[in-house]
Amino acid sequence: MTRPPDVILPRPSSSRSIDISRDDALVAAVNRDVGTSISLFSTAAGFPRVSQVTGFVDARALVFHPDATTLFVAD
Repeated sequence: MTRPPDVILPRPSSSRSIDISRDDALVAAVNRDVGTSISLFSTAAGFPRVSQVTGFVDARALVFHPDATTLFVAD
């Protein structure tokens, strides 16, 4: 069995209340005032909110996976 190649991340990767995707296209933020949702913003002009995901009990931190398509949320 061969080992997959190592991935070198362009910046530190750890969970926090705000994160930016590896491709710099999205910013994710925990809505700390309510704790039950997160918001995703485009980095396009004006930083429009493109999605709000609800249903969390007490979201505290999040981090994008290096594939830039998966977001992990600590709830």
